[in-house]
Amino acid sequence: MSHAHSKAQGALDAEPYRSARIGEDLLIAVSAPDEEGNARYQLARQGGPAVPVLQYTEESGLGRIMRAVIGRRLESVPAQTVFTAHLASVLRTMVLDGRGIAWLPQTLVEDDIDQGRLVAAASNDWEVPLEIRLYRDSELLGKAANAFWNAAVGV
Repeated sequence: MSHAHSKAQGALDAEPYRSARIGEDLLIAVSAPDEEGNARYQLARQGGPAVPVLQYTEESGLGRIMRAVIGRRLESVPAQTVFTAHLASVLRTMVLDGRGIAWLPQTLVEDDIDQGRLVAAASNDWEVPLEIRLYRDSELLGKAANAFWNAAVGV
């Protein structure tokens, strides 16, 4: 199971693998709040101070998606990568600690947003829609694995 985006095909999106969409998610830019509850760091237009950005590593699937969907656009605003990590959970910890902004899956941070621990750090047009996909090898996997696949994809 993994996040996916049509503009960022990965190794599992080719033969001999099959996949099925089982849900959706959204990458959203978030920041820790300041004393007034506003974003401590906010993505701005040209001319503002550079915003510290917490990015995914080159090897990360979410990093591949980010680069494909908004990489060039992010280069056009004052932003500076200050930390990289492979996992969204590590970036979430850094954002909660006030180290910068990161694009995190909404499913990961919705409780943090509801509790006011994180706030939006960019407008909605910076959001990246994601699919949640289940992948499998095309070969028969055995009764239990095939039953799981069929149940998950609604066959």
